[in-house]
Amino acid sequence: MSADEREPPPHSARGMVGFLSTNAAVVGAVMFYMGWAYTDAWLGHFNVRALDVDIGFTEYVLRGLHIFSPAVIAFGAGVLLAMNAGLVRAPGRADRNALRRIGVVATAAGVLGYLVAGSVSVPTYPVLALLGAGPLMLAWSARGSADGRYAYSLALIITTLCGLWMASLYASARGAEAGRQTARELQSRTAAVVYSARPLALAGPGVQVERLPKGAVFGYRYSGLRVLIARGDRYYLLPVEWTDKISATYVLHEGDDLRVELYSGTR
Repeated sequence: MSADEREPPPHSARGMVGFLSTNAAVVGAVMFYMGWAYTDAWLGHFNVRALDVDIGFTEYVLRGLHIFSPAVIAFGAGVLLAMNAGLVRAPGRADRNALRRIGVVATAAGVLGYLVAGSVSVPTYPVLALLGAGPLMLAWSARGSADGRYAYSLALIITTLCGLWMASLYASARGAEAGRQTARELQSRTAAVVYSARPLALAGPGVQVERLPKGAVFGYRYSGLRVLIARGDRYYLLPVEWTDKISATYVLHEGDDLRVELYSGTR
């Protein structure tokens, strides 16, 4: 059996499906990670951890997609254009030497930036970009040789880790800003009115409690609350005038002795 019979050529339908499937899985994993980092930073503004909330894989991926801006997509398209224009593909001997020198400088600058980051203020994104791109440029031209494949594999791992680190920082920054925006616009979020058969320790700026007539199924009514996030019969509620200094986040489980009614964000 010939080599062509044992393995489909790269341009075959089977090879293309495998390539797309692999890359789709990688993209899904990155979107999941970025969605988790974004959600954790957003909920963390209200003293809630993402791992404490029942959020599934699909929702994390959708949140990861949500935080992408056109600038990020345009940057990725620019990198692909540069690669297909021959800037880093199949370089000649002179180009390979130049690429190695650039890789040495980039890697050294990245390592130096990391070492001095504890003493002086150093932007994190440029350092990670240098640490990710430098080793890849160093190992690129030798990736076809037996020894070079190991160095190239290590460089790919380093580049991937730096890329994930940058993605996490970006997603966390977007999530933290989303948390601050949620706090600013809390009045317009979905309002929750809680009915309980017994008194609840719900307090905070803007929260109002009303004692209902005797004989009613529920004896207490709480208003002035806003929904941060809800999962099944579990509600994460905030006082309508929540502040990060004096207010808590309340977690309530709906059941026979507690009912949560939802309204537009005006009650």
